[in-house]
Amino acid sequence: MPAALHPAMLHSRLSAHSCSSLSLCPSPALPSPAPSPLLPLQVKRAGGAQKVAWRELAAKVGGRLGKQCRERWFFHLDPAILRTPFSVEDDKTLFTLRCQLGA
Repeated sequence: MPAALHPAMLHSRLSAHSCSSLSLCPSPALPSPAPSPLLPLQVKRAGGAQKVAWRELAAKVGGRLGKQCRERWFFHLDPAILRTPFSVEDDKTLFTLRCQLGA
């Protein structure tokens, strides 16, 4: 178990940190912001994901960068994402294409 840092030592480490604002620095120890119901609402107001200015949307939602909002929408929140298990037909297609194209 690592030894506890003396407060003066901790201050010097924080002062030498390369980020101008510690809140903008990624930290695996800190939990990510809670899911915001504002993101889907803002995407809908903008007229769809293709018309969104992600940096501006992030400023309205808060807690995330524009790139994070975009990725969160396209990979997690978009209602067009199919969340059902693969069908037998899907499995056959994947198997056939893998045999043709390789791993």
